[in-house]
Amino acid sequence: MQTRALQISDDVERLLIVSDLHGFVEPLKELDRLFALYEGKSQVVAAGDYVVNGGRPADVVDWVRRHAGEFAVTGNHDQEALKGAEGDFAPYTDPGAFLCFSEEQKDYLTGLPEVLELSWKGRKIRINHGRRASGEWVSWKATTAEVFDAFADPSVDLTVVAHTHCPFVRREARGHVANCGSTSCLILGHEAADGSVQSKTEVSFKPIARIYSTFLSATASSTGLEVRVERFEYDRQPEAELLQDLGHPRAQQIRKWLDTGVFWS
Repeated sequence: MQTRALQISDDVERLLIVSDLHGFVEPLKELDRLFALYEGKSQVVAAGDYVVNGGRPADVVDWVRRHAGEFAVTGNHDQEALKGAEGDFAPYTDPGAFLCFSEEQKDYLTGLPEVLELSWKGRKIRINHGRRASGEWVSWKATTAEVFDAFADPSVDLTVVAHTHCPFVRREARGHVANCGSTSCLILGHEAADGSVQSKTEVSFKPIARIYSTFLSATASSTGLEVRVERFEYDRQPEAELLQDLGHPRAQQIRKWLDTGVFWS
């Protein structure tokens, strides 16, 4: 895997880590509002998957370039999109996203690594969308326990992963692992053909009253890194309407997913 080491300035007071933006711009409008409320200097870090599902991949990549810059990695869908395409494809697909990109956007994504090794205030932080050291992607259906087992590494102070759309923070002797969840659409459970739902956490699945999106915030102190899953809400209606207008064959299923956090099998 292509890995890049970067130093974060000590005057940065917090890291704001986002992932799985997936072509949705409405949540980014809310993030701009929320991020502006933080006092002091923040550094945005982007943990991959900027395309597929939403209808505005180029706008999302521009947001990542402006806010994260070199502090970003590619995810599996970004890498699929960069394989190129010719013909007519919808923007919510991998090849369609490629056709939406400008040459500058293609160059930006191509230049991003798969893993970032960040040094910040004497700590080591690894950012990895979800690829194991063997080169294989962890399953996007993996539970939080399976993700922790796959990426826990005591040689770094924190490993941040994404890909599964299910947020958590877990610290054990084996390591400190956090999953961003998703700014666009969480996956809290998977619905089987019989209608039952398998939870992605260690507890039984229970529907929540109101869906939310997530990012991670990280601060450093003399005792270590404090990492939090931050929740926020955004208007999902415009995103669902755009997919309907674009003729997405699963527009209704995606709308249900956006509203419940339950993905179909």
